[in-house]
Amino acid sequence: MVATRIVVAVKVVKAVVAACVLAIVSAAQAQPVSKVPRIGVFFGLAPSPTASSSPAARAFVQGLEDYGWRTGQNIEIVWRGATPATIEELVAMPVDILVVNSDEVAHFAMTKTRRIPIVLMWSSNPIEYGLAKSLARPGGNVTGIVDFTDPHIDGKRLQLLSEAAPRVKRVFHLHASNEPLTFSPELEADARKLGISMFEASVATSQIETEIERAVRQGANGMVVVNQGKLNNPVGRAIVQREAIRHRLPAIYEAAVSDEDLIAYGTSWDNQRRSAYFVDRILKGAKPADLPIERIAKPRLMVNLRAAKAIGLTIPDSVLIQADRVLQ
Repeated sequence: MVATRIVVAVKVVKAVVAACVLAIVSAAQAQPVSKVPRIGVFFGLAPSPTASSSPAARAFVQGLEDYGWRTGQNIEIVWRGATPATIEELVAMPVDILVVNSDEVAHFAMTKTRRIPIVLMWSSNPIEYGLAKSLARPGGNVTGIVDFTDPHIDGKRLQLLSEAAPRVKRVFHLHASNEPLTFSPELEADARKLGISMFEASVATSQIETEIERAVRQGANGMVVVNQGKLNNPVGRAIVQREAIRHRLPAIYEAAVSDEDLIAYGTSWDNQRRSAYFVDRILKGAKPADLPIERIAKPRLMVNLRAAKAIGLTIPDSVLIQADRVLQ
């Protein structure tokens, strides 16, 4: 009798164990496979930007790595640029987070999705564009970095250009926009103090080479490159740099996009790296609505001695000691 009870008990235990194992296996099979987060990055720098297409792209990847995210391991980055259609593509994919580099692109993305978090690498005024209710509590699906530009930053660029190349007295502002540039009263006053005359040159409807050549014929011996459209991608930037060497034109840029820029002075150097912070927080459960939008701290100066040598320019120590980064 005792033996019979033991046999029965053993069978019951085996049945219970088998049922538990089956339940565990079934539960495991029912769980979705853990997917790698997919980040859609709209740079607007080139038709097909990549992780190595610019210092800005590399900075973003490095920022993710600072937080332990490795492409191809625990995160996937889908790089896109150039057209609104690519935003629609990223939303339809879908991606887990959209990372964009302008207010206009963010606004367009918001018309396509209120569900996918949107991280701004750069913004001029997210409240004015309707992207956020406030900087402290954005309240929607957009957060990131804002740059409320100092009205004298353009004048500081002229000053740096004048210090680096004292012969520069007539400067053209090269930009890519259908709208004409409007020089602020502060910039005009700063230019007068430096004895510099200014005019604009747009490459919205003409070739970069043609516009630079026209500016040189008009007496320009220096240029400020505004980071817009075709001037803010590797291909367009390379053309500007080539023409600057050909005409021996000292040029200063709003931000360093290429390691071949002569001088760059702006506030967007760290944006790309810092924007990875927002991606990390969102992937760990934070909501964009609750993540305060950060203001950029200060402009930074980059000086490229290789580019200076290419146009026969010697950068004085008074400029070099101000630089945050000097490329030898």
